[in-house]
Amino acid sequence: MTDTFTACCLRTRPADANDRGDTIYIHAAGAARFVFDNGHWTVHTSSWVCGGHSDPDGSALQWIANQAVMQPLVFWSMPEFVGQAIALVDQVDISGNNDPTDDLKAIRMAVCRSAIPSVQAYYPRTEILTGLSPNDERNRELLTTMLGTGDTSLISLHRSVIAEAEFIGRLAINALGRGAELD
Repeated sequence: MTDTFTACCLRTRPADANDRGDTIYIHAAGAARFVFDNGHWTVHTSSWVCGGHSDPDGSALQWIANQAVMQPLVFWSMPEFVGQAIALVDQVDISGNNDPTDDLKAIRMAVCRSAIPSVQAYYPRTEILTGLSPNDERNRELLTTMLGTGDTSLISLHRSVIAEAEFIGRLAINALGRGAELD
């Protein structure tokens, strides 16, 4: 993996009978760009929070493609993300100027550049995550923030997806055997 990569997460829910017919609704997306500098990894975060609606403009996929830029891209679960992306593409209104093709190509190329596109392959069971590094206070803080306190406000959702993206990136660095370089 290069000395810069982006970890990304996408929070969605299946559409239900009250929704307008789309198959998936977006709650939020988060990204954490990791940069290796002076012997340590630093993290820069951003999030895109929408609170739960369909995405006929394809803006979620565009946001993820923009976060990746020309860096490797890492997700928690590649099969889960692919399923989400396909469902999001299905709801894009292509009768206007919305064509997600270029965004999908950019995401695919970013994933192909990654040595570890999916951390789930390295950490398949949730209970392994909680015991991953008992001395790593930052991982414990991130897990607590990810899981939340039941608060459903947009600011809590923002904090939660940022924590999830950073946690995914930290797991990727650990899987590469470079965990000692984390602060």
